[in-house]
Amino acid sequence: MTTLPNQHPQLLWKHFTALSAIPRPSTREQAAAAYVTGVAKTRGLACRRDEAGNVWVGKPATPGLEGLAPVVLQAHLDMVPQKAKDSAHNFETDPLTLIHEGDWLHAKGTTLGADNGIGASAALAVLESTELRHGPLSALFTVEEEIGLRGAAKVGADFLPGEFLINMDADSPEELIIGCAGAMDYRLELPCRRQLVPEGWVTVAVSLGGMSGGHSGADIHRGRANGLIALVRVLAGLGLGFEWRLASFSGGDARNAIPREGNALLVTPRASVEQLKAALQAGARMLRNEYQHSDPAMELVLAEAAACTEALDPESSQRFFDFVRACPNGAFRFSDLQPGMVETSSNIGIIKLGAEGPACIQIMIRSSVDSAKEEVGAAIAALVRLAGGTGQVHGNYPGWQPSTQSRLVPLFSAACERVNGKPARIAVVHGGLECGLLKAASPGLDCISCGPLILDMHSPDER
Repeated sequence: MTTLPNQHPQLLWKHFTALSAIPRPSTREQAAAAYVTGVAKTRGLACRRDEAGNVWVGKPATPGLEGLAPVVLQAHLDMVPQKAKDSAHNFETDPLTLIHEGDWLHAKGTTLGADNGIGASAALAVLESTELRHGPLSALFTVEEEIGLRGAAKVGADFLPGEFLINMDADSPEELIIGCAGAMDYRLELPCRRQLVPEGWVTVAVSLGGMSGGHSGADIHRGRANGLIALVRVLAGLGLGFEWRLASFSGGDARNAIPREGNALLVTPRASVEQLKAALQAGARMLRNEYQHSDPAMELVLAEAAACTEALDPESSQRFFDFVRACPNGAFRFSDLQPGMVETSSNIGIIKLGAEGPACIQIMIRSSVDSAKEEVGAAIAALVRLAGGTGQVHGNYPGWQPSTQSRLVPLFSAACERVNGKPARIAVVHGGLECGLLKAASPGLDCISCGPLILDMHSPDER
């Protein structure tokens, strides 16, 4: 794995390099948590873990500064495991390969994990530093943030012994975040009936990929193609000039990432293979024209595959296509108070339709207005009922409402101006942050969120 020599601050990059060597997809943060506790023990710092796996580390004030207001630094340990189609990376076992080019740091063929490894590394650097002067200080490292803020939902007040909390999960040094959207996950199943594939039919593997993807909060307004919806459009538009059936459909790795590709297996009479391929290519050309600016690398790949014995009957295929095309997806409403900021959105993140059982779909809904979030969920639920399916909400966390009484905002604004040479832009973001849940555990907390410039989070282009 690449190291980052002569980079400053050296403590921060030392810890980021170490964390990048530790596999840490959501629910697999144990080794990363052990690294944090190891740093704490080496420095003789108080350290505890709760039942959820969150880690708390305390550091005494610099002598003479014990009377200052206590501060909690907060970051999450898990990362979104996304990789390029040609990458053989195993997020369960392999370290990330860091690549430093010019002013940018990225990873070879995978997400970088700067969301939120860079925040965790900053907290570790502050804990380890012998040069910084500070009041009573602690750091909270949460788990399972990327799959519904699960760790933060279980944090107790004893892990938040501060007046101020600095969340380090933002992605722009010019912004000071004071609020965020809430979110809910909706998981549904659509019934599927199957028929035997007639003799003499062949199987064609279809992959529509190369799309930009991105973060379903930070990038949902950019108009990028959703790989799952894009492939459904191609398939649903094949027409009736020849026989074909859908045998399977899949795509998406995380409900909070815009899918970059969709995959399907189709069956058709051998005599119709070339006609099928031509129709698929025509559909792909249509989409490439639509998304030529946002997704210039969109690519359709076709290949013969091992024979499928069963495929969906026409009614089940049509129900599946109709649902995906009709399901709310993308940005629906923008904020009246913050021009250009998305208020409400949803993202079809994962679809799994295999050789048996129902079609399983995961959707993430975000909004800074709880009633709007619930209404999108109700609309999807209504559509599920019309399609004869079943669905359920899994995870529904509140937004973080801005405070007009914050003492931390003016302090941090002044610090940002000293560092950046201009005042910070105060913002409420569409992505999810843990501050709302942490304030529920300790209502007196004064919170802000900050961070360095991170682009294309939740995609292999993260840098």
